[in-house]
Amino acid sequence: MVVTQEEALQLLLQIKKGADIKDHVSSNVAAHLSNCKKCNGKLVVQAWKGDVGGNLRGNLYCLYCRTPAMQPILFMEKQELKEVRHMVHACGPISASFKSLKEVGERRPIVREDYYNTSDFLTPKEVLSGLDLSAELEKRIEEKRPTGGQKGVEHALLNEYKRGDYLTCNLQLKPEPSAQAKLLGDLRESQADMEWWADAMEARINDIYQSTLLLIGKADQGTGFHVDWTEAKNIAFACNQADLPKVLAVWIFLHPSIAMKALAWLRINGYPNGFETIGKVHLSEQEVQALDEHLGVDEHGRQYLVRLEQRHGQLVEIPPGWIHQVTNLVECLKMAWDVYELAHVPDYVASWHHISSQVTCSNSEDYMSCRLLIHSALSHSCRASHVGDLSDAEPS
Repeated sequence: MVVTQEEALQLLLQIKKGADIKDHVSSNVAAHLSNCKKCNGKLVVQAWKGDVGGNLRGNLYCLYCRTPAMQPILFMEKQELKEVRHMVHACGPISASFKSLKEVGERRPIVREDYYNTSDFLTPKEVLSGLDLSAELEKRIEEKRPTGGQKGVEHALLNEYKRGDYLTCNLQLKPEPSAQAKLLGDLRESQADMEWWADAMEARINDIYQSTLLLIGKADQGTGFHVDWTEAKNIAFACNQADLPKVLAVWIFLHPSIAMKALAWLRINGYPNGFETIGKVHLSEQEVQALDEHLGVDEHGRQYLVRLEQRHGQLVEIPPGWIHQVTNLVECLKMAWDVYELAHVPDYVASWHHISSQVTCSNSEDYMSCRLLIHSALSHSCRASHVGDLSDAEPS
């Protein structure tokens, strides 16, 4: 079991407040690949020391088997460790307190109505024919499912979609994509210069497609309640000409400050595990109305539960910390991508601390490389404080 991002961040804060970094960070790859001493579960990135000092191999425990007295430890590559040592000791002060959820929720979800004006509808078959599905092929090979190569995967996805599956895959174009796939690629690339990897953080991640997802579904399909790693954008397209003027999907958002109240309501209204089965809690319209009445309004008279409608070509902007679900009213295709903005890093941190760790209990793969973002933001802070670029210096 991987330690949560919130715990990893707390560790960095502890180091900044005076703890010796060598007691918390190791580049011992052999130890990194070992198993929990108690349950024998495989340790991944973060772990916990069994005792202070000594050889780490055979002396590590997972999140569930640790005791409060055990000392947390992060595994990093040597170059990364060298950079982090400098960042932690040289950059300006880091606040040991998190933003409140009320502060995080000041940025509210919105729909940009005139984001992309087009009368072209997109069909699943035409879009899929222009995608490189090698990642989906590898996934199916790992799962020992029939493939038949690129064409076989394309046909399998379409057949599963026709049988009622909600289709999701990454937006990775072929060298010569179909016209509809190219439209999506061009639209996605038009956003790249406004996003986090264009900033001075130099986070060493520049593939916009690794965080871009296509979601294709019919009426009444969608995604259950979840919270994004950072913040996200989502644009919708009709799949049929008759649906171009219609509402394609309805979004339900929960203000970060009432996440715990919503969790308690779920547990006494038929969802005993709350949000923990990530993406599986999908409320009906009747349940949404009941939850809305329960949550009420803030001091300004605004509902804590926000409902937005999304039409063809409209973009929904999802701020950090807002748990949300999406329901299609008609068949449609959406393109969604996560983004970073340097000014919003405190919001992401607070969302990990208050929401991901305590409400949704999400411990999914760090596909947005959040740990690397923290290090890069620290490095940016060093340079902004005129400390200088320390990446080539030796650690003290």
